[in-house]
Amino acid sequence: MKKTGEYVIFYLLVKNKNFIENLRFATNGCQDTVVVGSMFSAMTKDNDFDYAKKAIKKLYEKLGNMTTQQEICANILKARGQTNEYNQHLKTKNI
Repeated sequence: MKKTGEYVIFYLLVKNKNFIENLRFATNGCQDTVVVGSMFSAMTKDNDFDYAKKAIKKLYEKLGNMTTQQEICANILKARGQTNEYNQHLKTKNI
């Protein structure tokens, strides 16, 4: 994956250790990163972590063909979501 210096941080409000009650994100990325982050947030809010993992694949299906730059921006979110399981223990508040 091409390095761009951009980042995505997810902030989650988790209930019962597996239910995403609320999801927000922060990024210094381009508009494509913001759009993909917004779509992912809307898809995963009020769902469990298993659904959120599947939502990444569904998101890419909805996006369809992308330019190289759009794909790089979208992959920032994809990599963040897949590699660290959304930082479940570091960035969440269990209620």
